[in-house]
Amino acid sequence: MKKIILIALIGIISGSAFGQKDMTEYKLYVQKADSLYDAKDYKNSAIEYQKAFDSNNGKAFPNDRYNATCSFALAGETEKAFYHLLYSSTHH
Repeated sequence: MKKIILIALIGIISGSAFGQKDMTEYKLYVQKADSLYDAKDYKNSAIEYQKAFDSNNGKAFPNDRYNATCSFALAGETEKAFYHLLYSSTHH
């Protein structure tokens, strides 16, 4: 009985470890977006934020979603800015 429980636990632990998404790509896009924002290149900053979200199946950290809203707004893309603003306020 102990062997069955041990095997089941190992299966659960290894399954959850492989089930976690690698956030490296997401983080790299966000870092680039932040740098572009600091350089006042809002259009390319917004593009990099969108790439980050796309790399994570549309999911994002709320702070990143807000920053994307600012980038899109400052780039003059108000529709996309409102999309990200509303998305961040309704998908906690």
